[in-house]
Amino acid sequence: MNRTAEGADIVLLIKGQSQYDTMRELTADIAVAFRQRGLQVVEIDGMAPGAGALLEALMSGGRVAFVYGMNGWGLGASLNLNRLCDDAGVPYVGHLFDHPLTYAKRLFDAPRNAVWCLHDSTYVRFVDEDLALPGAKAVVPVGGPVADPAATPLPVDARDIAILFPGSGYSSTTATKPWSTASAAERKVMDAIYDLALYDTGRPLHDTIRQVLRLYSGVAVDWRADWIARIFTMLDNQLRVERRVEVVKALAELPIQVYGHGWDNLAAKGGGARFHAPVGFRETQALMGRAKVVLNVLPCVVDAPHDRIFYSTMAGAVSLTDRNRWVERHYAEGGELAIYDLPPRDLGAAVAEFLADRDSLERIAAAGRARTAEDHTWLNRVDAILDAVAAQRLAYAA
Repeated sequence: MNRTAEGADIVLLIKGQSQYDTMRELTADIAVAFRQRGLQVVEIDGMAPGAGALLEALMSGGRVAFVYGMNGWGLGASLNLNRLCDDAGVPYVGHLFDHPLTYAKRLFDAPRNAVWCLHDSTYVRFVDEDLALPGAKAVVPVGGPVADPAATPLPVDARDIAILFPGSGYSSTTATKPWSTASAAERKVMDAIYDLALYDTGRPLHDTIRQVLRLYSGVAVDWRADWIARIFTMLDNQLRVERRVEVVKALAELPIQVYGHGWDNLAAKGGGARFHAPVGFRETQALMGRAKVVLNVLPCVVDAPHDRIFYSTMAGAVSLTDRNRWVERHYAEGGELAIYDLPPRDLGAAVAEFLADRDSLERIAAAGRARTAEDHTWLNRVDAILDAVAAQRLAYAA
């Protein structure tokens, strides 16, 4: 099947704003993969003056295969994608790496001619039934960098960072639970959700929220309401930060280098850990190339990875990650990744022993890199996106 419309060979990639420019750099990396698949790529800064006019001019030429935006970038009134995509029959591809509720208002303003590429398989039913978004849905996780055949990762002995963790700790909004000033009844509900979800890696957060709210209120949740998106985002942020802090605490006596805000309290306690200001995405990649082990703490996903797994393994490091069903299905534990459980009991002792085993570090790093290069780069993800676009094009034309 021709996966783009006849004569349409241009992909418009919309760039927005993200912390440490992560999504902008990931957009640049997926552009490499689109080009390797024979498509022309035009990157449009959606925040720049004149972006809407540029987009309309390009769309009028008849060669645009689809518009692509990570986390719903480009949606909203300013770029007028509703009219452009629906009238011209050009799909909008929204590639969502965070939970859809994080960007709910943005998604409700999407064209009907849309393809939702969803990071976690549990998001598909949620988007289809709970949010009732029109368009095609496909499971397409984040990807890793396309392999550079000329690149040779440093051997373990030449790496000067034992453990690297690029990530933030507590912020001004998560240092205490942000619902601590709510009413007693509201605190009871939020605490119940939080306690159930903290170390539950088998049930989506939206299902935990659904269960608790039904228990306390007896009514079905309106997932399109503004208040539900607010409490979801509040809980999601608090849970991921708490998990990060607990894992870094468990490793704080080891030589771990942490790059990010919000670690002042832990830094004051001493130990082997060293804390640094956050750095950008490309600087983090360079640090991964010097690290023996890169720590990953998954966000609240039950069937999805994190880009840190792919970028660290492609840099030749061992990815040390907590488990969920996606991780267990796609990588061999102890063979291609080092995997730990939450809560992180006895993690420090286990990692200290692992760091002393040079042969295991070399073996897992090489195997992890090979697995990512084979199955999990942006080339793999682009192939899945093109298949989803082809299916949507046929359905929209019917």
